[in-house]
Amino acid sequence: MSVLGKLSVQAKMSLVLGVVVGALVALVVTAYLGLASVADSERILLRENFGNAHDLASFRSHQNGERMDEFVLVETPSGEWGPWTKDIGEREREVRTILNRLERRTTHNPLELAKLRELEGLRDEFLKTRQSEILPRLRAGKLDEARQLILGIQMSQHLRIRALARELEASEAQEAKDRVAAAHTTVVALMVVFSVVGGGAIVGAGLLEIYLYRAVRTLPRFSRPALP
Repeated sequence: MSVLGKLSVQAKMSLVLGVVVGALVALVVTAYLGLASVADSERILLRENFGNAHDLASFRSHQNGERMDEFVLVETPSGEWGPWTKDIGEREREVRTILNRLERRTTHNPLELAKLRELEGLRDEFLKTRQSEILPRLRAGKLDEARQLILGIQMSQHLRIRALARELEASEAQEAKDRVAAAHTTVVALMVVFSVVGGGAIVGAGLLEIYLYRAVRTLPRFSRPALP
């Protein structure tokens, strides 16, 4: 006779009840951990991946805007530079703010942080070319030389900056796709666990009901005494 067969009805009921309760506890814990993982992926997706992609797009927009302002300066008398130099200054400050935000978000990713530092280095070269070479020539009226710098050295710097910014954007987009795929996998795994554990709990409950039914049937029956 098997070990289960040697158990009393009460012991069998206790065993099945323990299995059902254990399955329900496992189901709740698995659900909590799975949902916490999905919530964490969503938080990172919204705060980091989407935030970084948005900031990188804004960075490129300001970078292009500064280039347009420089072309305007070449064609504008120095006495009328006010609005354009102000715009350049505002864009420079905004770009610095964007780069600081990006650096804070990517401290956990050494590869992206290295690329971001490279982008900052290229940006510094770009600004140095403007401040030390282009603007002095514009103030001195050497428009052709300033134009050659804008279309030559600084254009090369600008193209490298744009290419690296696009590379970082593509990396953020791919990471976002990976997080979405991982979250989908987690949800599918949760559904499988729910099906297996939930099915086990239902089977256990059914067995418990059978044991209870049999236990009730084996109870001694007492006849009601006749009334005097």
